[in-house]
Amino acid sequence: PQPKSHPDAPEGLERMMAYLSQGLMKPKLHRWRFNLKTGETLYVLPEDLASDPILVGTTCFCLGQEGRITCWDMGVGRQRWRTTKVYGRLHAVSGDGIYATDENNQLVVLDAFSGEVRRRIGEWTTLEAAVSSTDALSVFVRRPDRSPALARISLNGGHVQWEQSLPQGVEVQQLVDGHDAFGAVLFDGGQHRTILMMAKDGSIRTAQKLAVDEKVVPVDGGLLASGIGGLRVVPNQLPEPQPPIPCLALPAGGDFTTHAHGALAKLTWQTVGSAAYAVARHDGGLVLFARLGNDGIPLTIRMGEGDVAIDDVGQMATFTPFTAQHTGTGRWIAGGSHRLSAEGELPLLVLRLQNAPDRIAGAALKVRAECGGSSDAGNAPWWLRRSWRSVTGGP
Repeated sequence: PQPKSHPDAPEGLERMMAYLSQGLMKPKLHRWRFNLKTGETLYVLPEDLASDPILVGTTCFCLGQEGRITCWDMGVGRQRWRTTKVYGRLHAVSGDGIYATDENNQLVVLDAFSGEVRRRIGEWTTLEAAVSSTDALSVFVRRPDRSPALARISLNGGHVQWEQSLPQGVEVQQLVDGHDAFGAVLFDGGQHRTILMMAKDGSIRTAQKLAVDEKVVPVDGGLLASGIGGLRVVPNQLPEPQPPIPCLALPAGGDFTTHAHGALAKLTWQTVGSAAYAVARHDGGLVLFARLGNDGIPLTIRMGEGDVAIDDVGQMATFTPFTAQHTGTGRWIAGGSHRLSAEGELPLLVLRLQNAPDRIAGAALKVRAECGGSSDAGNAPWWLRRSWRSVTGGP
């Protein structure tokens, strides 16, 4: 395109850079040198772009449609270098480092002066999505076991500042990048959506449920969520921890069923929806009691140990009117289940869990129970361990 002539324009304005989109399919990069009196174009550098270029002073880095990264010296209209390797995305440039995703979806750093690959960042299988800011690259990645995680990478040196595991079975719908926080909208199947926001130091700042139609926008101090129900503020706050649950000690040895029946009146029962549950220990193992209501709605109890912010193990006990089952991998192994109620009585079941070989006795134990949409861990997302209930005196 030819700039319009301005006969009365002052002399001395010589340089101008612009990124012009000539059509939706093939944007072109243009650099021209001109005198504002005549608008004469000195030269044009074409480049078929796959994404927006990155300008650093008079140096421009471009990712072409064929997947190669090119470095242009815009001061003299000359190509400095072009990669022979193919890249999927160009994320950021900081100092003498270029951050890009290669053809295998690995995050790498290139030398800004030569285009050669310096190193790979992170022990991840793939980089699914990324957003860049002035000082960091925030990413959604998958580990070698395909488990999802969020991470923040410093652009000053390229080191991983923090990495946070995400719950098993949860997918990232959207990355959300704010002024002082980074996170994602998570999808857990059905109508279950949540928002997770992490502070710059990797601590959890916000973890709340979202309506299926809500969209979020980061603002100072929190988020704005909008949907059919209107506009609301999602503040930077986390739920308060719930009261602990006492764990009853059953007599060692002997007949377990006899001990279980004898403990029913001594247990501290916790009501959840139409069901109730209690926790005990026996011979170093964990014992879960469950009493279901007349409606027969199943009861689930999630279990987790250690100082972990987000549950990424997925250990769970499920009680139905006829069975008690343990699922997931972790520090517990199913040791058998029993039905204590007689025919015609409300279902009363017990599940025994034994220590896995790598479990440390006395490790901090937390649980979260749910029945028919009701939970004893508040309205927080199920994966937020902060809202789970601690077990005192556990095995």
